[in-house]
Amino acid sequence: YTPGGTSIAKTLEYAFDDWCLSQLADSLHKDDDAKKYFDRSKEYKNIWDSAHNWFRPRNEDGSWQTWPATGRLTDWYGTFETNPYQQGWFVPHDVDGMVALMGGREKVIADLENFFDKTPKTFMWNAYYNHANEPVHHVPFLFNRLGVPWLTQKWTRIICDSAYRNSVEGLVGNEDVGQMSAWYVLASMGIHPVCTGSTRMEITSPLFSSINIKLKDDKVFSIIAHNNSTSNIYIQSALLNGKSYNKCYIDYTDIMKGGKLELTMGDEPNKNWGIEQTDAKIVYKDLTATAFFKRTKGVIAMDGGFTVTLNDGKVLWLFGDSYVDDYDTTTHSVPCLFQARNSGLLQPSANDWNWHNTIALANNSSDNKTFLKYAQHPDHFFWPGSGYQIKDTIFIYGLNMKNATGGLGFAKAGNDVWIKLAYPSLKIIDIKEMPFALDSIQFGCGLITNNNDGYAYIYGTKPKFISAGIYLARFKINEPFNAWNFWNGQSWSKNINDIKPVATSPSNSTTVSKVKNKYVMLTAEFSLGCDGGKNIYASTSDYIEGPFSEPKIIYTINDTIQGHYPFFYLPIAHPDCINNKNELLVHYSINGYSPCLVNCVNNKFNPEYYRPQAIRVPLSLLDINN
Repeated sequence: YTPGGTSIAKTLEYAFDDWCLSQLADSLHKDDDAKKYFDRSKEYKNIWDSAHNWFRPRNEDGSWQTWPATGRLTDWYGTFETNPYQQGWFVPHDVDGMVALMGGREKVIADLENFFDKTPKTFMWNAYYNHANEPVHHVPFLFNRLGVPWLTQKWTRIICDSAYRNSVEGLVGNEDVGQMSAWYVLASMGIHPVCTGSTRMEITSPLFSSINIKLKDDKVFSIIAHNNSTSNIYIQSALLNGKSYNKCYIDYTDIMKGGKLELTMGDEPNKNWGIEQTDAKIVYKDLTATAFFKRTKGVIAMDGGFTVTLNDGKVLWLFGDSYVDDYDTTTHSVPCLFQARNSGLLQPSANDWNWHNTIALANNSSDNKTFLKYAQHPDHFFWPGSGYQIKDTIFIYGLNMKNATGGLGFAKAGNDVWIKLAYPSLKIIDIKEMPFALDSIQFGCGLITNNNDGYAYIYGTKPKFISAGIYLARFKINEPFNAWNFWNGQSWSKNINDIKPVATSPSNSTTVSKVKNKYVMLTAEFSLGCDGGKNIYASTSDYIEGPFSEPKIIYTINDTIQGHYPFFYLPIAHPDCINNKNELLVHYSINGYSPCLVNCVNNKFNPEYYRPQAIRVPLSLLDINN
């Protein structure tokens, strides 16, 4: 925190500055700096006084400055040209964290409504929503982030109508290098950011019925407000490029592509529009966990990432195709072709995200750095799936693959395998092919052991065309190579021909995990290349054999380059990584932007195009009891 007479203003604003620096460092591949400044961006919490439930200035020795009789309405109390009630809303980069400090969604909504209700109708200089002074300009849009977007629509229209006039002294405050007018331009169009530096733009009630934004390359983004009037200020429904749109925000990249956002307006709030995510159910990028994959030594870039939590608390990460020890620190690139068909990492604990503390698992060979090799069949390779540990042995389910011409460049090489590793040496004890075929079902996308009945339960996928069937088998924990049983919809059968799906997923890129009291199925939208898919779906079940709920979109990836989404796949949940906000860690793989963008230039490839991305998913979004 920053001590002194403006402790609140400087601490909050410097925290936002640090967040902006973390984003800049991240884009420059300065991973240590990105984490450093991201962690510092959370230090606004150091001036939260739980005794008075608000931000309070601190002295240099850590003591609080005396709380005044007029409390957070006291001008210049730890602030600059404001009071703490006004300045205290300035945590644009961590609205969820701010809301948690303030007592949760309902309490914050009530406090914000009080903040606006006590504002004079003229919007001239005052102790509440003081539009005449810039630190509060993002506050009307916080209602969007709290799941009550109709209140953003209400107040931005009121402010546009009341705080601006086409006359002498038409502004309620100093123009301050154009900010007062800039707010009006954006808000009257129906879009405005809460957090500059983020690509999220909040949607609100446009003042105009038709707006055209001229973009480069002769593109145009239009905002049309049907049935708009001074009384019809509430959004009833929306279309984005002709498709139903139920988000109260739009990404900057979607605007820059050009297109049309159509809003239908009415005189009463539609409290079902734009509320698919609230503060309690918002999914966000976990920058700390994402930085874990931004490595410059050992395993540099990779996909996949199933984990096995080991008996001593360490975590074994298992990856597919990987770049190993080939990072060019000058160009921040790797060669275009990876060196390993699989690799691994040994993490000291589930919450140690310092990548320098991990042990990279790869082969030291100069020509093939693959971790898990098949000595009997050197032309085969394995993509590791789920696994588990029994005493000093780790069992990993592996897809048995080989290179192939045409198609995707690979093909099945035979029945799948079990790979046995000794622990703690992590040396291969045995690789054993399954003694029976599995009817084209790709098992290994989820594995759950049950010590009560002695079985391990393993999920598999079988593509239909775009969607996929999800199947379930089981075997004795101590005997993964021997006879399996298959769920036939009602009971267990020894005949794989009897197997029936426990669910249908939106694509073959599906994983299943047990998270507390639920079985969670995560699926990446069907994709075979750039711009092919961008959504992650979730389904849950109370029972291991289903039925699973209807898949719903929980996250839209934001890893766009020049407006293009990457080829992405395989979202994986990590049940041992639930933070103190009851948010589950999930990561997904991205694999370049081809053919939309050129990925390889002069044998240089940006490893950021091939590194897992981590997000946090609230358990409440998955209907999981905390």
